[in-house]
Amino acid sequence: MAADETRDAQDRHDSALIAWLRRVAAEADPVPGGVYLAAAAAIDSRDLDAELADLVGDSAMDADSVDAGELAFEVVRRGPGTSAASTRMLAFAGGAVRIDMEITEHGGGVDLVGQFTGTTGEGCVLEYSDGQRLVLELDDLGRFLVSGVDRGTLRVRCLSARGIRMVTSWVLV
Repeated sequence: MAADETRDAQDRHDSALIAWLRRVAAEADPVPGGVYLAAAAAIDSRDLDAELADLVGDSAMDADSVDAGELAFEVVRRGPGTSAASTRMLAFAGGAVRIDMEITEHGGGVDLVGQFTGTTGEGCVLEYSDGQRLVLELDDLGRFLVSGVDRGTLRVRCLSARGIRMVTSWVLV
């Protein structure tokens, strides 16, 4: 019995120590609030049947940090009042689909201009990590324009010309 009592006392001491360490860690280095939102969004919006369109180009990438097989490129078109710091180019590819997107920052929001290649033009949506969805209206060439998009984490979904659901990785804009 004495051994059981000693073990119980040690377990209570260990539990108290672990609780104290959790409090100290939470105060010293708290988990950013966005981490919980991103984790919940990843679980809520997963689609195991959709094919991933990988990020293959990002103008925000530093050319020195680019691995083999990745693509960094520079923005070549700038409108009045825009700079390299306020414009970002992204390119996604997967299956027979390619998505090119230009993100231009202004004020509290961003404008998105892009083009889908290899899609039907139906079912193309912009998804936010909080679950909001915005249907993208494409022209005959697969181009779209969305003004005043809220900043945040987003991705694009579409249907390939072969009928395969495609989804991009999450991107912070």
